Amino acid sequence: SGRFEVLMLASPRDYKGVPEFLALARGLENRSDIHFTLVLNAGEVEVSQYLPATLPTNVTVHPRTDRPDRFYRTSDVLLNLSRPDLVVETFGLTIVEAMCFGVPVIVPPVGGPAEIVTDGRDGWKVDARDGVALKRAVLALADAPETALAMSEVARTRAQDFTFDRFATRLRDEVARIVVPFAKPDAPQ
Repeated sequence: SGRFEVLMLASPRDYKGVPEFLALARGLENRSDIHFTLVLNAGEVEVSQYLPATLPTNVTVHPRTDRPDRFYRTSDVLLNLSRPDLVVETFGLTIVEAMCFGVPVIVPPVGGPAEIVTDGRDGWKVDARDGVALKRAVLALADAPETALAMSEVARTRAQDFTFDRFATRLRDEVARIVVPFAKPDAPQ
C-alpha cells in the first residue's frame, strides 16, 4: 500500500486491548505513512455498537472475516494487545498465523504469546498498558525497514515450529518418552 500497515484481529472486548490499539493509532495520526487495521470478531451491528463514535483518521475497521489471510498478506506488524491485568492468553492463533506470513508481532509479556515470541527477534513483548513502549516498538519497525525485514524472516522460520507435522512429531516423542519406561516389565522378583 506504500504505508506501514499495523494489524490487530480481536474480539470487541476492552480486555483484548482495543482501547489501547485505538489510543496508539490516535497517537500516530500525524504519521500519514502508518495505517491501522482492526478486524473485530463480530458482525457489523456489534462492531458499530462497541466502537466509539469517533475513530482516529488512520484506522480502518472490518467485521468478522473468514479470510484473515487477506489482512496478513498486507500487514507489516500484528498486535495482540490483550491486557495481562484482565486476561492471560493461553496461546494466540493469530500470532502464529501472522508469523506464517512473515509478519513480526507485538504481544503481551505473559502467557502463551510470550512463549511464542522471542523478544527482539521475531517481535516484541510489550504490555499494552505501556503506551510509550508500544509506540516505540511500532516505530522501530516502521522507521527501520531493515529491522522489519530481519524480523519478518525470523517470524516465518519460527512459525514452522507450530505446524501440524511438528506438533505430531513432538507429541509422539513425548508420549514415547513417558510410556516406554512404564511399558517394560519389572525385573523378576
